[in-house]
Amino acid sequence: MVFTLGLRHTFVGRQRALALVQFIAIQTPPLRSGRCRKNLPLAAPSPMGSLFTYIDDAALFPCGGTQCHHCETESAPIFNFDGEIIDAKLAANPQFARDEPEVSELCAGCILGGNIRKDITPEIQKTINRFAADNDSARASFCRTPSIPLFLQYNDWPMCCGDWAEFFGIPQTADESEAVPQRFHYWEREPRDWTSDYALRPESLREISLFRCTTCDRQLFTWQFT
Repeated sequence: MVFTLGLRHTFVGRQRALALVQFIAIQTPPLRSGRCRKNLPLAAPSPMGSLFTYIDDAALFPCGGTQCHHCETESAPIFNFDGEIIDAKLAANPQFARDEPEVSELCAGCILGGNIRKDITPEIQKTINRFAADNDSARASFCRTPSIPLFLQYNDWPMCCGDWAEFFGIPQTADESEAVPQRFHYWEREPRDWTSDYALRPESLREISLFRCTTCDRQLFTWQFT
C-alpha cells in the first residue's frame, strides 16, 4: 500500500496516546530468539506478554515500517498486521481510509484500539471452531495480536486449553532446533505426533515457532519450511 507523504491530518484520540505510553517502558529489540526451555516444569506459571497477551515481550519485534497506517504516528514501533479499518472517521486520514481501508503496518495502540478488523484466514477459523472455548472471544483476541511470528505457508497459531498459546520465540541455534521435537509437542493445524526420522535443521531458524499454553504451560512448536 502506498501512502502519500506531506501534510498529515491531525489525529486526536486514545490510539496515539496509548501507543506512546505503552512503549515508554519497552525498548522493542530486533528479533530475539527464544531458547528452548530445557528444565521448564509443566506446572510452572506462564508469564503473558505485557503488551500483547499472546506474544512474549522478548519475542516481540517491529517490522521496520516508519508510519502507522491508521493513526499515522511515526514515533512508535510499527508491527505487521493484515487487516481492514472499520470506521474510517477514526483514522488520521478519513478519506484515504474510506478509499483504501486495508492496512498492513500498525502501532500497538491501533492494534489494541478496536478499529481494525484483522483478516481471519480459513485455517485460523477452523482452529477456532475446533479448539476454542469461546469462539467470539478467540476471534477478538486474534484481532488484537500482530502478525508475529513468521508463518511461511499459512497462519497456523496453536491452541491449548481452549485458548491461544503464547508465542515466545524461535530456537537460537541449530542444536536447539534439533532438540525441539523431544521437548515440545508438534502442532500442524492440530496436535500431532512428530514422525519425521531426520534432524530438525531448517534452512532458517525462523521456520520454527515456539509456543506455550498460558493455562497448563504445555509447550508446542510449528514448522513451516521454505
